[in-house]
Amino acid sequence: MPERIELNGFEDIDSFEKDKVTDISLKFIEKNNRTLKNIEFLHLRLKECCSTEGKKKYFVDARLGFSGTQITSSGEEWNLVAAVDDSLARIEKELQKRFSHRKITEKQKRKIRKTNRLLE
Repeated sequence: MPERIELNGFEDIDSFEKDKVTDISLKFIEKNNRTLKNIEFLHLRLKECCSTEGKKKYFVDARLGFSGTQITSSGEEWNLVAAVDDSLARIEKELQKRFSHRKITEKQKRKIRKTNRLLE
């Protein structure tokens, strides 16, 4: 596991689910490293909220650090992988909010081309 990913509270989880969580985390870092370029760390903290007859509800806190700033989120599900995925999806949504102004949409590109043609 890379130094950038830290898992807390995953000691009681079996190795299969732990491997799935690390795979999801690695894919998340690879995907978002294209836009951020300098992800410093990703911390995932697991808590078991409540349990009933063989089922456990998982609460996952995620914290992403990049360029001296941090984004936090949390996810809560009956399935561990879904809770991790939900928490990371919330971070990704926040990243899109922060950096969406940098992307030019296809509609804006067409508008720029039309104005350039008019100016020629």
